[in-house]
Amino acid sequence: MQKNIQDLISELKDLKKGLHTHNTQWAGLPVTETMLDTAIAALQAKGDAIDSAKALVSQTQLDGRNAIEQYTGLATQTTTLAEGLHANEQGKLADYNLDIAVNRKAKTIPTKAMIESIVDDYDGIGFILKMQSLAETDGFEIEKSNGVDSTTLVLAPPYTHLKNITKLAYTDDEVEKGKRYFYRVRGYNRRGYGEWSEPVSRVQ
Repeated sequence: MQKNIQDLISELKDLKKGLHTHNTQWAGLPVTETMLDTAIAALQAKGDAIDSAKALVSQTQLDGRNAIEQYTGLATQTTTLAEGLHANEQGKLADYNLDIAVNRKAKTIPTKAMIESIVDDYDGIGFILKMQSLAETDGFEIEKSNGVDSTTLVLAPPYTHLKNITKLAYTDDEVEKGKRYFYRVRGYNRRGYGEWSEPVSRVQ
């Protein structure tokens, strides 16, 4: 669940506990246990909705990757056929938004990505990831583990999709103190996805 929602739920639960313990002194005041229960339930519902939306985004991203892999071959095949059809009339390649073959270098799938650094965010909440520049890359896909106890040794945690970015840096504020988080990235372009970087991890 999103950290700021979880923190507020915990705060409200603690306040409710105190209110219940001293309920006679709270009689007639404008805050009741029922009001706190309502707020907690509403926040829980919103947090669950956000988690569901994130899961849907992750699945949609996966579907998108699969579609790219499925249809990239079709684009390559069509390009090759167009170049063959107009080998003697290369000016017609402009009708396909293609350069003359002799002047065009085909874009290749990005090589293996690398996370240059991972440090605490400036406000002390979350991490800043910095990626090394990568040729032939339109952007980066970032995956993250769900977080494990900092004393647990995990060599290959399960990853879930976190974000697609076009910059070389990303700030992740959704972390809990005392947990170790693992990250990995890979570059992508219209030809496909490159190899995953070596994972990095950090505890806040």
